[in-house]
Amino acid sequence: MRATDALVFPGGVAVSPDGRYALVSDFSTSQISMIDLAFCRPDGRQCAATLFAGAGAGYQDGEGTVARFASPSGMGFTPDGKTVLVAEFRGHRVRAIDTATRRVTTVAGSGAPGREDGTRASFNFPSDVTVTPDGRAALVTDGRNNLVCLCVRACVRACVRACVRVRVPY
Repeated sequence: MRATDALVFPGGVAVSPDGRYALVSDFSTSQISMIDLAFCRPDGRQCAATLFAGAGAGYQDGEGTVARFASPSGMGFTPDGKTVLVAEFRGHRVRAIDTATRRVTTVAGSGAPGREDGTRASFNFPSDVTVTPDGRAALVTDGRNNLVCLCVRACVRACVRACVRVRVPY
């Protein structure tokens, strides 16, 4: 990455299933950058980074730089690479980005901290999300609720979802 592309506070990184690029969320600037891995040298110099989504802090669905995030954090691609899910830490939401159009939509969460399941699912500082290899479910770490939320396929594909809370024994 060039000095002008410097990240302020990287919050998460996800590599596309085909390995061609990586997305890096910036917790501080509330933007997501794309690094074209084909042009990265082993020493890390001259990695081409471009803005993928986000116009800064706030909340707005939309394409590319029209969209706004509230501290995006962990991310996970669907197995086909067509969608990346983003845990929005300060926004208490899970967002989805269509990788072809860069359109950002809200999958779950109202913007306020909560602990609801089902179609009105809410989160309290979600910090990471990953999608299972078969694409049938996503797991979301729900920070202040001290839970991992298992979301069925509907969570990955549309706004209506079922969510089952999983308490992790220590």
